[in-house]
Amino acid sequence: MRLAILGVAFQAIVCGSALAERFVVVGSWGGEIRRYKLDGTSMGTFIAAGTAGMSFPDGLAYGSDNNLYVADANNARILKFNGVTGAPMGTFAMGGMQRAGYCAFGPDGKLYVCSSGDNAVHRYDPTTGAHLGAFAMATGAAAGMVYPAGLAWVGNTMYVAGFQSNRVYTFDATTGTSTGTLSGSFNRPLYLRPGIGGNLFISEYGRNAVARYNLAQNRVATSITAGMNGPVGQVSLPNGELLVCEWNGGFINRYNEANGALLGRFSTETFANCNDILVSPDLVIPAPAAGCVLGFAGLLTVRRRR
Repeated sequence: MRLAILGVAFQAIVCGSALAERFVVVGSWGGEIRRYKLDGTSMGTFIAAGTAGMSFPDGLAYGSDNNLYVADANNARILKFNGVTGAPMGTFAMGGMQRAGYCAFGPDGKLYVCSSGDNAVHRYDPTTGAHLGAFAMATGAAAGMVYPAGLAWVGNTMYVAGFQSNRVYTFDATTGTSTGTLSGSFNRPLYLRPGIGGNLFISEYGRNAVARYNLAQNRVATSITAGMNGPVGQVSLPNGELLVCEWNGGFINRYNEANGALLGRFSTETFANCNDILVSPDLVIPAPAAGCVLGFAGLLTVRRRR
């Protein structure tokens, strides 16, 4: 009797897969737009400086089509880029605006753009990019508004930061009628964001602080100041952390949004003159093929009889 050993080999092939993820997208006055994973891992340049003639990307907004809209400040226009690949998709909107600043899609789905050249907020059709006119202007109770640099909505009120007039102005979100200002003055207010507890978070560039404004009490409740060095754009992560771009320092800080505690840097890299920041919707980024992974060679023992 003999024992024969017969080798039977096979391969397990693991192919690349694509999963939906969210990302942090950050722009810079240097012209570049970068992308990061939610844990701060850098994915490098998303849109290179000068792409499609872009000069001073001053505002970022993801549309309902999951594409990225960028305020091209010096060219007074809104550029459109593929939200997944960053490939340019042409000029989306022009006209009306005089220097394109912070931009955002409003509760009505339309695109709103801060225009510092004429101290107004202009509105655009979200599908065609057609100019729908100046919506919020420096008239009436907002007559002193100079250099609108940030906007946000809470309920039926639109809030607009006047960077050079040191005020935050209020407008009826339906009609655009000016309704007054928030109590008190601010030191170079920029980006605005509704935050935890129904508060309005206001980046005060001139005070190195993010004010947490209690809208019910019409006053600044507290301010986040730790590690601040020229705060501009801000965004809240799904885990409750607050990210703030520090324009002077060229970095992004992490904070506990609930208590304002500084948690450290979001990324180990610096990003000079970083300004606007946002979290993308769920995007499917195709993963590269992982290649072939060899399995094991099975050994089959066969008993032979003579």
